[in-house]
This record gives sequence, C-alpha cells and structure tokens, in this order.
Amino acid sequence: MGGEGYIVEFTKDYDVPKDVKDADFKYVLGKEDLENILPFIQNKMASSRTVAEFIIHYAITDCTPAWLDDIPNKQ
Repeated sequence: MGGEGYIVEFTKDYDVPKDVKDADFKYVLGKEDLENILPFIQNKMASSRTVAEFIIHYAITDCTPAWLDDIPNKQ
C-alpha cells in the first residue's frame, strides 16, 4: 500500500483545485491542522513513514494514536 500526496493551495472559493480532484486525490488536512498536530511527533524518533501514518491516523480519527507514546523521544 502506497500512494502520493500533494500540498496544494485552495482555490479562491476555498476548494481543492479541479485538476487535483480529477486526479482522484482527496483532501486530508489543512495547513493549520498540520501545524497543530506535528509538534506531537516532532520530538519523537519517528521515520517519515511513521509521521505519514500519524497524519493519516489523525485525519481519519481526529485524535492522536495511542501508539505515539510507545515511540521514544529524541535525545
């Protein structure tokens, strides 16, 4: 399971651009949401894949995953 993701700017109507929708990409989180949740994992010894899984979990459930506490902090 893998996929691509893009950071895009909303249109002036605060919508996802048509070409992004036409490519079957889905809106996950806004910039402000990411800015609010990334501090929870930035000081953890997490791979880029784990950070992606963290973001996806949050996008789906609207809460941080329980497994976050199992990741050691950076020294």
